[in-house]
Amino acid sequence: MNIKKLSLILIFLMVSCLLTTIVSADDSEDRMVKHDFFPVDFVFEYSDGNTTDYKGDLGLQHAFCTNTEDNATYRLSPGSVRGIAYATKGTFKFNETIQTTRYKLTDSDVFGVLVMYYKNGTEIKSLDISDNDLTADQRQYFDDYNQQRQEYLEQQTADEIDSMSSQQSYQYSHQKSHQSGLIFGSHGVGYYRSF
Repeated sequence: MNIKKLSLILIFLMVSCLLTTIVSADDSEDRMVKHDFFPVDFVFEYSDGNTTDYKGDLGLQHAFCTNTEDNATYRLSPGSVRGIAYATKGTFKFNETIQTTRYKLTDSDVFGVLVMYYKNGTEIKSLDISDNDLTADQRQYFDDYNQQRQEYLEQQTADEIDSMSSQQSYQYSHQKSHQSGLIFGSHGVGYYRSF
């Protein structure tokens, strides 16, 4: 390949990387901006199907809603759904517009909800099973908080053990596989390195 073609390919790759960085920067800036949010027309996606009626959080994968402020579709995590249920006392109807930070889901016109706020700036807490500081009232928005919390903690412990085991295995294999040294013999000195 001649040098001119190689330099054109290199320039193309550099421009592509630069454009990707610019798009990523725009998305990260948008994550910090609060947008007006008035969610309606909820669709709850459960492991056994979709419904417009909230049936609790067991089997809930996520929910979609329409924001009347910008006519866009938003996806909510189970924690955000529980947070809205708690904030609206289970009605999923707000009396006034709230605000949210958001991110654009890949290859779609759907936004993901990051953090929700009342107009006065107070955060509408996402009720996640990983939270250690949930009140008794907030725990009522889990179908079986104690069981879900126990399963979460067991999974965390299993993941930590698996991670430690993988790390030790990786370190051991790399320690044994990369050996090098000098060999002294009757015909001189030699160098070896194993891969």
